[in-house]
Amino acid sequence: MKKLKFLIAFGLKKRILKKSFLISNIIIGLLTIVIINLPTIIGLFDNDNDPTVQIAYITDHETLPYISALSITLNEGLEEDIFIFTEGSLELKDTFFDQQLYDILLVLNSEESSINIQMFRFNTTHDTAILQTIQLLDVINQNQNYIPPTTETFLPQDYEDPVINEIISGLSSVFTLPLFLILTFGIQFVGVDIIEEKSSKAIETIISSVKASIHFLSKIIASLIFILIQSVLLITYGFIGSAIGNQSSSVTGITTESLTEVFVQYFPNWQSILMITTLFIFIGAMLYLVIAALTASIATTQEDYQTFQGPIMILLVIGFYISLFASAAGGDTILKVASFIPFFAPMTVPIAYASGLLSNIEVILALLTLLISTGIVIILVTPIYKVAILSYEQTKLFKRLKFYIQKSKHE
Repeated sequence: MKKLKFLIAFGLKKRILKKSFLISNIIIGLLTIVIINLPTIIGLFDNDNDPTVQIAYITDHETLPYISALSITLNEGLEEDIFIFTEGSLELKDTFFDQQLYDILLVLNSEESSINIQMFRFNTTHDTAILQTIQLLDVINQNQNYIPPTTETFLPQDYEDPVINEIISGLSSVFTLPLFLILTFGIQFVGVDIIEEKSSKAIETIISSVKASIHFLSKIIASLIFILIQSVLLITYGFIGSAIGNQSSSVTGITTESLTEVFVQYFPNWQSILMITTLFIFIGAMLYLVIAALTASIATTQEDYQTFQGPIMILLVIGFYISLFASAAGGDTILKVASFIPFFAPMTVPIAYASGLLSNIEVILALLTLLISTGIVIILVTPIYKVAILSYEQTKLFKRLKFYIQKSKHE
């Protein structure tokens, strides 16, 4: 146990105390802060004038005063009126979605002690401002026995909420890129560590003191701890980014929410999403690390390892691109199927679950598939690693791997 702890600590110190670790984290931290505050940054450099919103209205005698008050309230504090109100006709209710002159149609009529609101619009951008203002005006006008207004809202039949699409796109970039980086760092950590020891022949001294299986286990555990440390750092960068966004809002006057705030708002089950992400990235990392350790044990030089790790990186890149673009491109089926493929699941499952493509049962099935696959790979790789770690064969990859497999059967 002491030797295992020593090897783990020694491996971690070699990577974490390097300048490359510091430099890469400075870059990742800055990128994370920028990505989280993209809405604020865009708002800061967006100097275009706000487009006008053309609103047609239909009222009865009792609700007509609401329109002038609504216009004054919505345009208050603006250099020029943005919300332009025009009286419409009853026929517009039937033809609203076939015309392009008006952005919104408001139909107000009184009924006993309350008012009825019908709102036709092409998008939901101004819903909160308009409906809450009407309700506020209604409260002011009714001092006793107040009854809240009844509201009906209408959208085009083919309407797709752009905010949700933006959130899914943002979710893909915010989650997938860090996960990809974490897995890449983990693969490089375990592979480079092993190949450095093997190419310098230091591995012979180490294996003479500890079993090959202990050495193998120490590299996997050290890499997982490294991934945990990197994940904590990424979360810290996220908190820093949110804090900077909050401070910049008070200085610049731009109240745009950060991506993390919008994510929490639109995904009330964010705790489940983060838990699932943690599970899949941890188990998926173990799968990739075991294969990376095997690849490094088979290689004899740094050049060998860089060549041999090609298939691993290809699988990782495929999973990255599926999770990044499948949902945005309408490839929901591809994203869902990829969630049950162990090498893709660590990045695709969190996106698919957050998008509503996977149910809880399907997530559990995907997790079991990943767990079983990882267990099988560990069982198959361990005896091959014991043979390959002290061998310096110079044949091609698959021929070399076949030789080690056959030899491991006789050990």
